Formats: sequence, structure tokens, C-alpha cells
Amino acid sequence: MSLMELKIFFIHFLIGGLVVALASYFGGQGRGFWAAFVALLPSITLLTFIFSYLSGGVTAVLNFARGLLVVLPGWILYVVSIIYLISRLGFYGALLAGVCVFMIFTLFLKKILGM
Repeated sequence: MSLMELKIFFIHFLIGGLVVALASYFGGQGRGFWAAFVALLPSITLLTFIFSYLSGGVTAVLNFARGLLVVLPGWILYVVSIIYLISRLGFYGALLAGVCVFMIFTLFLKKILGM
């Protein structure tokens, strides 16, 4: 890993940690809207678009954007699963089930689309 790649990795790490810390803080304060808002800010995707473009050009950006659209329906099912299952399976059960739903649906969709 070159020095430049290491610097970029460190920047990603810091920004990701900041986003998680802020979302967790707001979530712990019972401010669900702001926790979700911070967690879904396009800051991470914005930086990924920029760094993908710098390292791989337009093709890398387009591939990333298409990938985002493929995983979005699975992510929505993940959130809906947690909302539906948390009172039935408890927090950890709902989380595990939601992640499984996300992974299975997204990988199935990827296979159907031939990606």
C-alpha cells in the first residue's frame, strides 16, 4: 500500500468513525430522525464517488453507482425486517434476521441481474 493509499484509507476511516459516532449519539438520545439523517448523509458515498473517480475514472464511478442501486432494495427490506421483527424476536434476533434478509435478497438480485 502506497503512502497516498494509506492517507486515503485513514481519511475514510476517520469520516466513517465520525458518522457512526454521531449517528450513535443521536440514536442514544432518542433522536431517531437525526440519527438516521446522519447515518444516511451522502458523505460516505460522496467520498467514495470522488475517490473512485480519482483512482478508476468514470467507469469506476458508474460501477459503484449501479452497485448502490442493486443493494438499495435489500437495505430497505433489512430496515423493514427490523421494524417488524424487533417486538417478536428481540433486538439481536431482529438484527440478525434483518442482515440475513439483506444478504440473501441482495445476492439473489445480483445473480438475477448478472452482476
